[in-house]
Amino acid sequence: AAIVPAWLASASVVYTVENGEDLRYRNVSEGYVVSPGFINGSSYPQNFSGSVKLVAWAPNKYIKLYFEDVDLDVSNYCSGDSLEIWEGRYVASDMAFTVCGRHRPRPWISADNTVEIRFNSDLMHEGRGFRIRYKATPVRGLCNYKTEYQCKNRQCVPISRKCDGVMDCADGSDELYCLTGAARAPAGNDNVPCGTPVYPPVTEPEDRVVGGQEAVPHSWPWQVSLSRPEFEVMGHFCGGSLVSPEWVLTAAHCLRGKKAKDVLVVLGMHNRLNVSDVITRGVDILVSHPNFKKSRRNYDVALLKLEVPVEFTDSIRPICLPTAKEEDLLTRGRCFAAGWGQTRGTGSSDRLKQAEMSELPFKKCLLLKVGSGDPEEQYTFCAGDRDGENGICTGDSGGPLVCSENGTSWTILGVANTAVMATEVGAICGGGSDSFWNRVAFHMPWIRRTMRAF
Repeated sequence: AAIVPAWLASASVVYTVENGEDLRYRNVSEGYVVSPGFINGSSYPQNFSGSVKLVAWAPNKYIKLYFEDVDLDVSNYCSGDSLEIWEGRYVASDMAFTVCGRHRPRPWISADNTVEIRFNSDLMHEGRGFRIRYKATPVRGLCNYKTEYQCKNRQCVPISRKCDGVMDCADGSDELYCLTGAARAPAGNDNVPCGTPVYPPVTEPEDRVVGGQEAVPHSWPWQVSLSRPEFEVMGHFCGGSLVSPEWVLTAAHCLRGKKAKDVLVVLGMHNRLNVSDVITRGVDILVSHPNFKKSRRNYDVALLKLEVPVEFTDSIRPICLPTAKEEDLLTRGRCFAAGWGQTRGTGSSDRLKQAEMSELPFKKCLLLKVGSGDPEEQYTFCAGDRDGENGICTGDSGGPLVCSENGTSWTILGVANTAVMATEVGAICGGGSDSFWNRVAFHMPWIRRTMRAF
């Protein structure tokens, strides 16, 4: 006889999601929801769509979910296979978040007595599926409310640590609504110099890797991912650079149509599928350059102010902003772009990649330009890989071009623009595409003014 797994032996109720069905179960108290095939250890079917709605037995109850096992195919924005958690008892319910890959979210609790679990798969790969334990509870909290504080990201920290000037939540939310200014500038930041990684980057090219080579983890510690908050993983849409404990520099086109709540800043990340040790921050304000509207090409820069400043660590450090005389580092020094951008043939890269770049004749980028309006050399420069192997899609829109004369101290000189044929579409890259970069030195007066004003 087959051995029954321990969880199944003790389970009173197990609901399986069925294809084409929106199942609804009332008066639930506790049990499991699983993907088809999970119980007998087989993969879920392809081209599947179904949901299970759970309604707790009393209106004053909430439903707590524990993600005990998740193994789905992974894709950008979880557009292939996805597990979606929705809440709200009405038709216009809200999506709480989406999961794919093998990421197991922290426990989650609903806003009222109803939760819906939607599962979709595409025609590509499949995995083992998922097992979620649910439990109806009268307490709307994930932490022990007597002794613990619940962070925005659903972490629990000792209540004594709230507003003590130290960020205990990975998203800093324990220091968000505090009257003291202690948390505004973490104490350890003063003696951390900008532009100096603790883990030196590889600057000797290995073999020529199309689409760049994997970076040494945390060797570009100012590199951040701008992500869509509704995705627990795989929500990355643009790059950015940490320039101070509370400011990130990126491209204005990345923020088009977005409000502060639509952006989550992820810091200290190397592999997008492994987010267990990253730091995240919500955004307080988005400031795009005021001239961006009338000249998209020349003023494609923006600043994000973080809700709570970050503490510098071995994997999170700021990049140096340039002085006017450092502009010639472009020709004097060595320059690199990095990011999780598109890589030819593989969609996007899960690990941070880098590629060496050099300044190229401005005309070279103009020949490849798409869209209206010419970038001007005063505001932008053209850079790419002299061998034509690696394009900016190794990097990210909004990500930095950093240069160094000595290989130990780095300065940001460019912010990735999207003004070139291969980079506008994002996918035809990795095989050599030169790109326009906004000159950070030119925009320094605006950057300094903005950081002082808010």
